[in-house]
Order: sequence, then structure tokens, then C-alpha cells
Amino acid sequence: MTSPQLGAIIEALTPPGLPEPVSVSEQVSLDQGWNAEDADRFHHKAQGTQTLPIPLSWFLALEAPLNSPFAIPFFKRERFADNRYLLRFGFIKSELAPQIRTVA
Repeated sequence: MTSPQLGAIIEALTPPGLPEPVSVSEQVSLDQGWNAEDADRFHHKAQGTQTLPIPLSWFLALEAPLNSPFAIPFFKRERFADNRYLLRFGFIKSELAPQIRTVA
């Protein structure tokens, strides 16, 4: 196999780069008159959009993709549901995610 062919194969196997997480200096929560449990339930419940129609336990077990197929044996995989991954796509930072994991 020649070098240009190998380069083309590597390029085809490498996914596009992920966007950088959006840096937010302040997250404001308005007073809705809810207690912490009600707010947690509302903010972690489907609001009419179903992105992944799978059970919560499956979603929490998903791993975030790596940027290179060659990194698989060398790097620890992050969880798909971690803030570090989801913030890249415009999700709102959640401090309550560990509590959800213990419930599932």
C-alpha cells in the first residue's frame, strides 16, 4: 500500500473534530417557587424532544466518541452524559447528573 492510500484510509477513519464547549461565565436560575426536587425533576425530564429513544440506564452507559480510531487502546473513554461532552452541543450544565446516575 502506498503512502497516499494509507493517508486516505486514515482520513476516512478519522471523525470530524468536535466543537469546543461554550464557556458560560454565569448560569442564572430564576425563582419558580419550586423546591430542589421539583426543579431537578423538571430539568431532567423530556420536554417534548426525544433525542435518543433508549432507557436511561443505556444512555448513562454510553461512551463519548474519540477523535481518532488509533486512540481507542490508549485513552480512557468519557461518558456521553458528562458535562464535558454535552456542553459542546449547547446543553445546559447540570450539577445534578450524579444524583440521576444513582437513581437509574
